[in-house]
Amino acid sequence: MKCTALRTRHDRPLSSAYQVLHYPDPGRLGLRVRHTVAARAAAQNWVRRHAARGISNPMAAAEVANRASLIAWELMDNAHQHSYSGAPDQTLTLMLERSRYLLSITVTDAGPTPGRKKLSFPEQKNHGGGLGRVASLSFYWDWDGCAGLPVTVKARIELP
Repeated sequence: MKCTALRTRHDRPLSSAYQVLHYPDPGRLGLRVRHTVAARAAAQNWVRRHAARGISNPMAAAEVANRASLIAWELMDNAHQHSYSGAPDQTLTLMLERSRYLLSITVTDAGPTPGRKKLSFPEQKNHGGGLGRVASLSFYWDWDGCAGLPVTVKARIELP
């Protein structure tokens, strides 16, 4: 696979915890999220509200909302800890994408921290948090990216 993606960084700092992103596809919702814990918590609540839309069974809706919000938290936390998205002037992109049977939760970071010698890629570890928790909450997760460029991690959960 040849990586030709462009590194994109937003010029404007956010004044609020997140900025809503608009897509032409009605099944796709997104946010640009600041680097703070408070911003992650606000984005997690946003995911909780939007993940269960259209699910008529209240128990199933609550289960989807809880899983999606926990996955979003872990993916955002991972991006803020291990990429340039954790720097005070940087953000990450969080996206929910719904199809008939699946909900995808996607986080794209701001790429590696400048000057960092070791470039890391997402890997599941056995300590119980991070991507290990994402794996236990989703039926599938994967990532896409190249050394020195932003990394996108996507987890999918089944919809009732």
